[in-house]
Amino acid sequence: MQHEIRDEILSRLKSDYAMKTSPDGKFLRYGKCPSCGKKELFVGADNPVTVQCGRENNCGYQESTRNLYPDLFVSVVKRSPPTPQNPKATADAYLSEVRGLDIKRWHNCYDQETYQNFSTRHISPTIRFAITNPDNNTQGYWERLIDPAKDDSKAKIKTGFSIGGLAWLPPDMMGKLSLVKRIFITEGIFDAMALMEHGYHAISSISCNNYPHITLQQIKDQCDRLRLTLPTLVFSYDNDKAGQRYTKDFIVKARQQGFEATAIQPPYGKKQDWNDLHKAKKLSPEDMENYIYYGQLLVAENAKDKAKLVYHRNGNTNFYITFDNRTFWVKIDIDSYDKAFESHFTYAPDATEDDIKKAEANAQSDALNSCMSVNEIANCAIEPLYYQQNLITDESWYYIRIKSPKQADSKNTFTGSQLSSASEFKKRLLAVAPGVIYRGNSNQLDRILIDMISDIDRVETVDYIGYCDQHQAYIFNDRVIKNGVTYPINKDDFFELPNNVNIKTLAASPVISIHERPKQPINWVHDIVEGWGIQGIVALTGFLGSLVVQQIRAKQKSYPFLEIVGEPGTGKSTLLGFFWRLIGRDNHEGIDPNKSTKAGRLRTLSQTSNMPTVLIESDRDNAASGGRNNQFNWDELKNLYDGGSIGTRGMKNNGNEVYEPPFRGSIIISQNLQVQASKAILSRICHLFFKTETQTRASEAAARRIESYEIEQVSHFLDDFLKQERAILDTFFNSKIPFETWLKDSGVKSFRVAHCHAQLYAMFIALATHVLPQLQPYTQAMQSQLLSMAMERDDALNSENPLVIQFWDVYDRLSHRNSQMAKDEVLNHSKSPEIIAINMPQFYQAAREFMYDLPPQADIQEALRLSVHYKFIAANKVVSSRLENRSIRCWLFRRPATQSQ
Repeated sequence: MQHEIRDEILSRLKSDYAMKTSPDGKFLRYGKCPSCGKKELFVGADNPVTVQCGRENNCGYQESTRNLYPDLFVSVVKRSPPTPQNPKATADAYLSEVRGLDIKRWHNCYDQETYQNFSTRHISPTIRFAITNPDNNTQGYWERLIDPAKDDSKAKIKTGFSIGGLAWLPPDMMGKLSLVKRIFITEGIFDAMALMEHGYHAISSISCNNYPHITLQQIKDQCDRLRLTLPTLVFSYDNDKAGQRYTKDFIVKARQQGFEATAIQPPYGKKQDWNDLHKAKKLSPEDMENYIYYGQLLVAENAKDKAKLVYHRNGNTNFYITFDNRTFWVKIDIDSYDKAFESHFTYAPDATEDDIKKAEANAQSDALNSCMSVNEIANCAIEPLYYQQNLITDESWYYIRIKSPKQADSKNTFTGSQLSSASEFKKRLLAVAPGVIYRGNSNQLDRILIDMISDIDRVETVDYIGYCDQHQAYIFNDRVIKNGVTYPINKDDFFELPNNVNIKTLAASPVISIHERPKQPINWVHDIVEGWGIQGIVALTGFLGSLVVQQIRAKQKSYPFLEIVGEPGTGKSTLLGFFWRLIGRDNHEGIDPNKSTKAGRLRTLSQTSNMPTVLIESDRDNAASGGRNNQFNWDELKNLYDGGSIGTRGMKNNGNEVYEPPFRGSIIISQNLQVQASKAILSRICHLFFKTETQTRASEAAARRIESYEIEQVSHFLDDFLKQERAILDTFFNSKIPFETWLKDSGVKSFRVAHCHAQLYAMFIALATHVLPQLQPYTQAMQSQLLSMAMERDDALNSENPLVIQFWDVYDRLSHRNSQMAKDEVLNHSKSPEIIAINMPQFYQAAREFMYDLPPQADIQEALRLSVHYKFIAANKVVSSRLENRSIRCWLFRRPATQSQ
């Protein structure tokens, strides 16, 4: 490790974890552990590679300084460029800083070269290792890219050169075969180098699926020429599924080729290769004994052989083992064992010490065979992966992999109660894994779980899809995007983020599918303008602003509702369907609030974060046709404007706790008729109205193209947007205030209206600047459109609703149609001159008789609650009718003072 990097790491550790230098200067100690909170964190001062917690048994936290401070390591290319004096400076720095290897020992084993990606033109320095064919004439190479491009593989093999059957050997291996008793065969070259730095002889097969039979034959031929005993091959592949599979296969091949062969395995759990263990100082002789034991367990030929290994290692007489993805319970009758050992342990009086040891080993094996029972208790093997908990709802699960010899692996959750007894575990196992059954008892299950979950990893959870403000990351079904970097889901179904953060989402829906950018991206912006004009761009802007709505609310407290209203056939559904495909959600438009329960609406509102909830139009003729009025009350949305609570529900416990999730998204309303609600709601809405009269054949063709674009063609946009998240927000915040001031100077009186429409403009500028430069020609049109929308909304807040005006106009016409009757006697049931009492069914019946066309009764009634000129008093109140001499239900309004009789 270079001195400047080491010094910077030590400085940061002292600052971040309050670590202090030990008296001898060899360690930093007494840091606060991020896992357990105890002041037990320490690291070596000379080579601060791994930070560890001193509470090894109770905590065991360890993390590499590379993961803690990645910024110190990513610039190795810039920090150590090649020079005329040292053309391998970058490769030296990579080998030393990244791999922790001794460059003095290996300096003549590699070269520094360059690799260029001809698609992106990205150039990366490489560290290259030569690999020679058996004829020693044709050379190939394997190289590791030090600074690969995003889509490049990290390792390359010379074009046209086949690695099949070959291995990388250290330069002096063939000349020192007389000293070689064991050869460790690793996957990677850096793994082989790491083992050699600890005194082991190692070669690399480059890949775990490449059996190096050509190189091994060279070694065998050389040993035959020198009359040397063949070295034992120790396959040292990774402990993943592929590594273990090929280890078993290659041991068989090696024995067929004439070698003795065995295996060694890295520790189970967190994936670590030999280079990782070298950097963590975990390759001591004691450590290697453990890894040899793991290798013996892997290659045991049957369950009984594996049970013997475990017994000799631990001395237990009741224990479980897994073999061939089955679980066995092993029981040894120790009294019978002692008797059997005594009867089998015999040797000649003149036996040598070696003969006695061999006789003792044979007696032990025979005794174990006679008194050991190995019974299958499950036709599967379970592997608890981690513990996940929802802190808000106080629910928790163990996430377990179930491995079966005849079925593909399955993974699912088990609650604490399902692991607490054999019967419950058996039921859950049968439910989540086809064909597997547990036949053991509860005590055996407890013994298994004690080993497996006592030190289990923990994973944080969220119960939604989208943005997590705690970690400032976007969590989707198969990836997390944080600070522009994508983290794919790992094989255990969670995401590993920097600073030792493990997280996953519990939400199964919606499914967000982000596809790769096509080679020829589509210019869909032109189609939106062609099909819907500048209003289409306003709708797009409001929709995409949802992707950063929480960050906006954090500084500006609110984000507007967007209302897309228009005549039937204007393409509202087409437009919204396309917007959803842009952000990776297919076959979705929105939900109808009138056809969903309140609980259903609450779940819909809480299942996503930094995404819109689209409320589409309901069956508005229900009330008018005599059905029950289930019209959605728009005032329910009032507190969602500033990210308030969606609703309250009780927790499943014995206390008084409640769950009040905040609203993390935005609201978009799409219907044929304008929202009728209070001024408080209307002032929060940016309103768009689409008309059929603006449609042309060109706009129809554009709408058809928008409709035809598949999610695979356009969903890369979400990735493009989120990678520019910080730049988009910076531009947004810088653009909002100037435009808001301009709107006010232009005559917009309502502060909230100006604020909402200015936010739309600021988002438009951010999109045009960083993601969609095609929008820039429409900047002036956007300003004019938003000013017009704001002025119309300002006027609407200060005027009577058109539906209310229409109602009172029809009422006035019906009341005066019979000139011989006194004023208002036709429809007004009130006996008070100051009050008008109208029975709605009678009113609508009269309107139909005289051919007056009215909107649905539900819409009229919703609007009348806000009637200003005839002030609304009460709905469906029982009054004594002056017209029918009986009680009747009426809507009550107060006359203006100038009209009182």
